[in-house]
Amino acid sequence: MIRRSLATKSYIGSKEQSHTCHDIQFNSVPVDRDSQRARNASLPSWRAGDIPNHWCRGSPGTVELREKCGWSLEQERNYTVPLEKPGSSSHSQCEHYNIDWNATFLSCDYPVPLLTNNSGDVLRTPCQNGWFFDGSRTTIISEYELVCEDAWKVDMSQACLEIGFFLGALITGYAADRFGRKLCLLACLAGTGISGIAVAVAPTYPAFVIFQILEGLFGRGICLINSVIATELVGPRYRRVVIFVTQVVFSLGLMLFPGFAYMIRSWKGIQMAITVPHFVLLLYYCLIPESPRWLLSRKRIKEALKIAQDVAEQNGKSLPSTYKEMIRGENSSEEIKNPSLLDLFRTPQMRKRTLILMYSWFTSNVVYLGLILRLGIQGGDSYVDLFVAGAVELPATLLGFLLVERVGRRSPFVVSHIVAGTFCLLAACISEGKR
Repeated sequence: MIRRSLATKSYIGSKEQSHTCHDIQFNSVPVDRDSQRARNASLPSWRAGDIPNHWCRGSPGTVELREKCGWSLEQERNYTVPLEKPGSSSHSQCEHYNIDWNATFLSCDYPVPLLTNNSGDVLRTPCQNGWFFDGSRTTIISEYELVCEDAWKVDMSQACLEIGFFLGALITGYAADRFGRKLCLLACLAGTGISGIAVAVAPTYPAFVIFQILEGLFGRGICLINSVIATELVGPRYRRVVIFVTQVVFSLGLMLFPGFAYMIRSWKGIQMAITVPHFVLLLYYCLIPESPRWLLSRKRIKEALKIAQDVAEQNGKSLPSTYKEMIRGENSSEEIKNPSLLDLFRTPQMRKRTLILMYSWFTSNVVYLGLILRLGIQGGDSYVDLFVAGAVELPATLLGFLLVERVGRRSPFVVSHIVAGTFCLLAACISEGKR
């Protein structure tokens, strides 16, 4: 009933065209995380980045001896940190000499030989006072010293962000159906802004991952609700165009993000630069209407009619008097239903389609996320790699749009999965030397 009542575009003019323009404006604002999904996909690798060269920070006694002897940091490293292996030119990154640097008989010239054991070797011990880090760009690795025994925490931080995405998909989707798209979108914008700032100023690693879970939760809500509003504000004819536009913005976000990362060398600076605009986006409250489909499903006929009236005025037309009675009549016999996740599994046909699409989304996101995160570990120029990754999506998006327009959904859906899976397997079979 709701779908039929909203399809009466002859009464209100080119409703789809009007809202399509509005939706393009809504989805193309560049400060919207350079597209929220692009930011979510690419930021983790830039927060962590490559592991910078590091070595053990000396004890307070080492600092005093360095000041006394006038050593540089490089000299301090040469005197206090052993080589990785005998004859190697690189120093150990996780151990230092086990020496009492407060001893008064240490020499400024080269103190280590004075403190050997019976076998002539200097005892080693794991770093106990933190690390020094090389590099012009700060990351969470240098911020929270996630190296050596704590190196696993880098991957854990990404896992926590994904946990937030998972919770966001469950919570915000249900909340948007229950309390409205517009209210939940604004709440997610505010939540992402607050949690994003909290991530940047988190004093400890545990606080960082907790705030990152919240950031992922609210960030996923923005992605989901943004897509729902975009499609519900237009008719079926223009939904493909809306999805095409949002995907283009996503790809542009990937292309723009390396530029931000190149200009802002600190991960905290990048985090703040793409978080603060969320508070500006709260002004969307005055620009975005609530979904008329959701309003009708909640029996809020008057508000839905107001939106329809605004659309008609934008198109230079007016609603006939029978339009209001028609909508009220079509929705008078329908009860307000609170949606449930179980609705997707109630009938065999719905259950089958739900499971197929869930598996498709799961595999697609795992592969895509793996390819994006791999940019940070495969070597080469990460800035160029991420830009190219976004650029190649533009023709792919256009191809998908044209295929759906002319062939339909099912065949491109199946073929794209087969092609993507085949090339992923081929890439895995290519040896490192031939890559």
